[in-house]
Amino acid sequence: MKIGILHCLEATKVCAGCGCLDAFNLKKGSFTEYAKDDVLAAYFTCNGCKKQNCASPKEDKGMIEKVKRLQSEGIDVVHVGVCCENADGGFCERIEEIVEMIELKGIQIKNRTHV
Repeated sequence: MKIGILHCLEATKVCAGCGCLDAFNLKKGSFTEYAKDDVLAAYFTCNGCKKQNCASPKEDKGMIEKVKRLQSEGIDVVHVGVCCENADGGFCERIEEIVEMIELKGIQIKNRTHV
């Protein structure tokens, strides 16, 4: 199985991705169900908040290309990183839009990576 992780561009200012990668490599957190030979095949950011990028994900050429690439590479599931959650436990409208784009390509979405 090929797995991807979506993480927040804003969070990359302080996050090195260690929690997500550790959880995947050790098959803990949200990755406990995967086999040893399942691979992390994509690790990508959103296209940023409105203050960083005025284009919505569905209009952003880079995000459109990323989602197409996920499909062409045969990614089976994308985990949405904990950094993408807002204070209420939901996602911002940008992440919700990206999730919708990914699901429309037939790729499963799972919330969270690590605790």
